[in-house]
Order: sequence, then structure tokens, then C-alpha cells
Amino acid sequence: MIPYLQAPHWQIAGITVQFFGLMVLCALSFGFWVVYWRARTSLVPRVQALEATMWVVLVSLVMSHVVAIIAYRPADFLRDPMLLLDVTGDMSNMGGMLGGIACILVFRRVYGWSRPQMLSFFDLITWGFVFGHFFGRLGCTFAHDHVGIPSQAFIAVRFPDGPRLDLGLIEWLWIDICIVAFLILSKRPRNPGFYTLLFLFAHGIVRFLLDFLRVGDERFFGLTPAQYACGALVGGVVWIAGRHRRAGTAHRPG
Repeated sequence: MIPYLQAPHWQIAGITVQFFGLMVLCALSFGFWVVYWRARTSLVPRVQALEATMWVVLVSLVMSHVVAIIAYRPADFLRDPMLLLDVTGDMSNMGGMLGGIACILVFRRVYGWSRPQMLSFFDLITWGFVFGHFFGRLGCTFAHDHVGIPSQAFIAVRFPDGPRLDLGLIEWLWIDICIVAFLILSKRPRNPGFYTLLFLFAHGIVRFLLDFLRVGDERFFGLTPAQYACGALVGGVVWIAGRHRRAGTAHRPG
């Protein structure tokens, strides 16, 4: 069983630096670096890729907060809509992903990207998200802000009120697996959109299952808002993959 560790903090020039905030900064910085590094093999010019990435990150952060408040705290939002302006409040990972997807679709129009270029940029963002998320979920692991059900499993954390699962830790381990898989798969050329579809499909299933282990989250008809979003993501990936397969079959020589 894993010991309960609290996030450290430091006093620098009279300013308190929290571990979680430091991990968020590392996530953004490393994610941008990965996009810059992978852009050399992208169908999108590097300048466009970096500019679009900055907007995707901004929109994702805003949508992450908006979705977290509206979807998970609807009663609080109706009572005080100004909660949306509290940028230090709750954030939703799935809300950020959906916001990022919508932003990329807009940038396809702005830059006039072809479909392969758009899919190539989706892959860039996916790489940046996965590698940056290593730090983001590490911050969540030490902040213990995704508490799970009581458990005696070897991966359970010894919380002060008893051992239970820590979903931040489990998702951090899952992201580690994704990083290793991406590095292995990158040894061969892949079609544009390969990494995005693979990650959305796998992550959607994993996150859908993990949310059954959460406690304290708002649920509608037995499911969390994130689980509905996961269902939409996985369904969308299956639909897109089916279209590609049918198109490939239609153009295959008889």
C-alpha cells in the first residue's frame, strides 16, 4: 500500500510556491516543447503549429473551468454564475479536451488546412497533451484532489481516514503507459490522426471505467459528466475509424 504524501511547498522571496502550481507550469512548458519537437515531422508549418497551440491551450483552460463549474456544480452555478470568473476554481480534464478539439476545428478554417494537415496538428496536440499531462497528473497525485473509493488494494493510498484509491495517482500511471506506447509506436511512420484516435479511444474507455471509482462527483442517471463525454469521444472515434475503413475499401483495387 502507498503512503499518504502531502504536496510540498516552498517559500521563495516571501512568495509561497505550491507543488501543484509548479507542476502546471511544467506541464505547459514541456507540452509546448514536445509540440515544437514533433512539429519537424508535421504537415503543418512550425510557426502555425506553435501559434495554434497557444490558442488551443488558452481555450482548453477556459473550457476546463467552465465545464467543471456548469457540469459538476450546477446548483452552485445557478446560485452564483460569477463562479465562472474564479479562474483558481475547479477544472475538468474532459472539458479542456472538448474545448481544444473545437478550437482546432476553428483553426482549420483560419489557416485553410487540408484534412491531413488538420489531423497532423491533432497529433501534435495529442503528443503535447500526453507528455504535459505527466506533470499535471503528478500534481493531482500529491494534491489528492481526485479521491476514490475505500480499498485494500496494493495501489491504494493510506489516507488519514483510511486506505482508499487515489484516481490522480492511477491516471498518472495510465499516462506513463501512454507515453511509453507513443514512443514505441513512433518508431514507424503513422498516418495523420493515428495518435489522436488511438489516445481518445483508449483514454475514453479508461476514464469511463475509472469514474466508477470516484466519490463526491456529481452524477446524472448514475454517470458523471466525464463519463458521458467519454462515451461521446469513443463513439466519435469508432465512427471516424469506420468512415476511413469504408473509404479505403471503396478505393481499393478490385
